[in-house]
Amino acid sequence: AGWATDPADALYRELRLAGLIWQIVGGYHNREGFELLYLRFITGLSVSEIAERLGISANAVSQRLRYYLRKGRQLLGKEAQS
Repeated sequence: AGWATDPADALYRELRLAGLIWQIVGGYHNREGFELLYLRFITGLSVSEIAERLGISANAVSQRLRYYLRKGRQLLGKEAQS
């Protein structure tokens, strides 16, 4: 089985990404942030699909995604400096 089709590799990547998302949103108290990033980057939903699922505007989804991506870049930058 190749990289793209191996279920164990796919699960490993999903868990690593979920862990990174957890760090970006600051843990359990920010469920909406976690759900937003999970829906976008793990399930692959579009901004409009996420907006519909969360009951917020597509513009709000886009703004929050930008915020969390900026926060993620800062987090990764700090880890690279360590």
